[in-house]
Amino acid sequence: MPVVTVQLWSGRTVEQKRRLVAAITQAMIDHADCKPDHLHVIIQDVPKDSWGRAGRLGIDNEPDPVPVDPGTALNESGRAVSEPELQSIKPDSAAGARSPGTGGAR
Repeated sequence: MPVVTVQLWSGRTVEQKRRLVAAITQAMIDHADCKPDHLHVIIQDVPKDSWGRAGRLGIDNEPDPVPVDPGTALNESGRAVSEPELQSIKPDSAAGARSPGTGGAR
């Protein structure tokens, strides 16, 4: 009875875990000649405050947020969007759109 244990920081969705279990199962079938009915995959969610690396807790290894100027466009993940990225998602003819440095002239 093969057992694969995966320890991850908490935060994966059930769908991500389903895909992970399916992929691990297929890999074990392909590379270890396991029968899927005999294979167990155990996912252990570990909170970042209960996981240490290099002498620090996982929560202490999080990158500091980068300060963003007020008015900066953010994507759905909260990351600042660069001007070229912003132009690629905004039509050039958008009402009221101004290019940087034009002082409002059109």
